[in-house]
Amino acid sequence: MAARGEVISADGVQYLEAAHLLRAGAWQRALASFYPPGYPAVIAAVEPVVGGWERAGRAVSLIAGALGVVPLAGIAELAGLDDVAFAAALFGLALAPYPARYAADVRSEALYGLLLLLAVWAAAAALVGGRRLAPVLAGLATGSAYLVRPEGLVLVLPLGLVLAAAGRRVAAGALVAAAIVVAAPYVLYLRGDTQRWILSRKTANVLSLGIRAASGEGAVVSQAESDRTGLLAVVRARPRAFAKKLLVDSGRTFLAFADCLFVAFVPLCVVGLGRGRARAPAVERLLHAVVWSYVALFALTYVDRRFYAGVVGLAMVWSGDGFAWLWALLARASRAGARAAAAALALLAVGKALGASEAAGWVRVAGREIARRGGLHQTIAARDLRVAYYAGGRRVEVPFPVDAGHLSALCAGRADWLVVLDGDVLPEAAPTLERCGVREAQVPLSKGRTADLYRLR
Repeated sequence: MAARGEVISADGVQYLEAAHLLRAGAWQRALASFYPPGYPAVIAAVEPVVGGWERAGRAVSLIAGALGVVPLAGIAELAGLDDVAFAAALFGLALAPYPARYAADVRSEALYGLLLLLAVWAAAAALVGGRRLAPVLAGLATGSAYLVRPEGLVLVLPLGLVLAAAGRRVAAGALVAAAIVVAAPYVLYLRGDTQRWILSRKTANVLSLGIRAASGEGAVVSQAESDRTGLLAVVRARPRAFAKKLLVDSGRTFLAFADCLFVAFVPLCVVGLGRGRARAPAVERLLHAVVWSYVALFALTYVDRRFYAGVVGLAMVWSGDGFAWLWALLARASRAGARAAAAALALLAVGKALGASEAAGWVRVAGREIARRGGLHQTIAARDLRVAYYAGGRRVEVPFPVDAGHLSALCAGRADWLVVLDGDVLPEAAPTLERCGVREAQVPLSKGRTADLYRLR
C-alpha cells in the first residue's frame, strides 16, 4: 500500500505544514493549526531520519499501523482467546482493508489507533491483573491519543467508569490524572489563544459537517471560524436539522463501523460478540464500553468511515473469536475446507485494501504542470489545497465557487494561478476570468470532466 504512490490526503497537507512549523521553531503558528499537534510533532521528529516530509508522514503511519498488533495481542491474551482466535485477531487487524489504507497515508488514524489500543491494553491489565503502573500508562496513552485526535479524550469515560465500577477507584483516578497531565497544556493553550474553554478547534466544523451530511441542511462552519463557534450555537442555529441528523445517524453509525471493519469480518464479529461474555466478562465489559461509546459519539457528531478505524482493532477480538468458531465448524468436515475459508477471507481483505483507486490523482498532475510552467513558489487558488502542495507553491484561500469580487482580488495580485473545476466560477465572474485569465492547460478528471489551469495576469 505504502509503495503505490497514492496522492497525499488533504488533511495530510495541513499536518505537514504544522510539522514544518514545529521544526522551524514557530510554535505559535504550528499550534494555530486546525489539527492538534501530536501527529505533526512525531512527523517533525522522524523527518531527519527518513528524509522528506511526506515520506516521514507515511513512515509514522506505517510503523504505527504495524505496531498496533502488539497491544492487540496483549488485549487478546487478557480476553482469553484460544490459539486460533488469537492468531485470527492479529491477522485480521493486519489485513483489515481500511486501517491498512490509512496506515499507508499521511493521516493520523494509524497513530491514534495504536495509542487507543495501548490505553485499552493497559486499562485491561489494571482491571484483570491489578498492576500498579497500568492505569497510569493507560492515562498517558489516553492523553497522547487526545493530542493526535480530539476524540481520544473520550477514552477517559469508558476506561475510568469500567475501572470504578469494578471497585478499582484508585486505578480510575490514576488514569484520569495521568490523562489530564498530558492533555492540560494543550487545553490551556487553546483557552489562552481563543479565550474560550474548548478541547479542539475542529468541533464546530465537524458537527456542522455532520448535520449537513445527514440532513442536507445548514451552512458548514469553516475551519477558520470553528474555534470561535460553540457547539450549542451550531445546534441552536438548526435544531430541526440536528434532530434529523440524530435520527439518521443513529443507524448510519453502525453501518459505517461495519464498513470500516470490512463486510466479510462482520458476521465473525457478530458471532464473537455472543461468545465473549463467557470467556472474559471483565475485559468484555471494557471492550463494549469503549467501542460503543465511540459509535455513539460519531452518531452525535459526524459519521465518516475512517473515524472508526481506531476501534477496529478492538472489534478484531470478537472477529477472531468468531473465526475460531468457524474454523472448528469447518474443520470437523475438512481441514482443507477450513484452510480454504481462511485463505478466501485473507484474499478478500487484501484485494479490498489494494483496490483503492487514485481518484484524486489529478491534483498531482495539476500541481506538477503548474510548477513546470511557472516554477516553484507560485501562489495558487484551488478548491483542493493539494494542488499547491504538489506545485511546490503557496495556496491562496478563497471561497468557492468564486464570485466576481473575489476573482478581481485574485487577478489584482493575490494569486498567480486559478484551478477551475465544474461550477468553481460563478456565471457573474466569467467575464472577469476571460479578461484576466489565460487557460494554460487542462487536466482530465473522469467522465469527460477536466480541471482548467488559468494563469492570472
